[in-house]
Amino acid sequence: MWAICFRECKDLFKGFKPVLIISILLGMAMVSTRLGAAFPDEIEGVTQKEMYTSGLTLTITLFGILFVFALSHSVMNKEIESKTIRFLVTKTSRDRILLGKFMGTVLFWLIIIGTCFAFITLTSRMIHLTNYIEIMIFLLYSISAAFLLSNTVPKSNQSMFIGLILALAIPGLSLWAYFSERWYVMWLKYVTPYYYTDLAFPLQGVPLLFAALFIALSLYLFKRRDF
Repeated sequence: MWAICFRECKDLFKGFKPVLIISILLGMAMVSTRLGAAFPDEIEGVTQKEMYTSGLTLTITLFGILFVFALSHSVMNKEIESKTIRFLVTKTSRDRILLGKFMGTVLFWLIIIGTCFAFITLTSRMIHLTNYIEIMIFLLYSISAAFLLSNTVPKSNQSMFIGLILALAIPGLSLWAYFSERWYVMWLKYVTPYYYTDLAFPLQGVPLLFAALFIALSLYLFKRRDF
């Protein structure tokens, strides 16, 4: 499982898309530090400490799901299409394959977001652990959703198309549901991670329950598939 984990993490660093995403996030981390240094006092309820992470937090909030889906929409179905899954299932169990890939993807984002926050911490001379945890909770929801998509849709080109639509639709639907008073729309805000970002602990951790559910469903679907 650990071999699969480290291989998946290593593979995610390859190619143009991860380089572009990493560059965007590091760039926004730099912008955040400039904002924090430029505004030493609280502005409209936003503290200087929050200002240092505002650019990175906003980028993840708006495009985090898109970034995750762009890299991991085919994390499982590409293995099936290329037939490499047959080699993996002869070496280890299906549970270990999926969990190894999941852990590798999580490790990739831990490294990327950790690097951004390390830069912000060194620049601001403040520890931003709470913001780091909040962003990782958001990304864990997105990663598990990408795994569920990849196990539900058999073709990688189809999962790419559906993932793009979902990544663009989820933020808009969440915002609509947040302000809507219509009962058939309001419930949508409770199944997206956005609603819980402004709530107090432990409600901020509710997206982790959805992540666990998505991974459990992914395991169930993956076990039932024929290769």
